[in-house]
Formats: sequence, C-alpha cells, structure tokens
Amino acid sequence: MSVRKYASKWGYYFGYEGARYRKQGFKTKRAAVEAETKAKNKIMKGIVINNKSSFLDYYNQ
Repeated sequence: MSVRKYASKWGYYFGYEGARYRKQGFKTKRAAVEAETKAKNKIMKGIVINNKSSFLDYYNQ
C-alpha cells in the first residue's frame, strides 16, 4: 500500500505494468485507501483506457 500524506492532504501512488498512477487531495487516510483500492480494481479488470491511443483504435479492438 502506498498511501501517504502530502502537505495537509492524503494521496496514493502505485505502479502497474510500467505505468504510474497517482492521486492526491483526500481529506482522510481512509478515503485515500478506498480510492487506491478502487483504482487498482479498475486497472486489474482492464477498464482503464490507454490515453495514448485514439478512440478509433480503441473502438476497433
């Protein structure tokens, strides 16, 4: 788990298959942990779309 405090807010940071994922600005540590868990679940299920590909390329897959 890579949840840590940034200044006065909480955030998460993790890597998966060479990509890095980070989000900050949560009021509590618990909120950051929950958001990290949801983000990891989406990535593991393959819901995340690669932003470097066009919509047409994604649609044709």
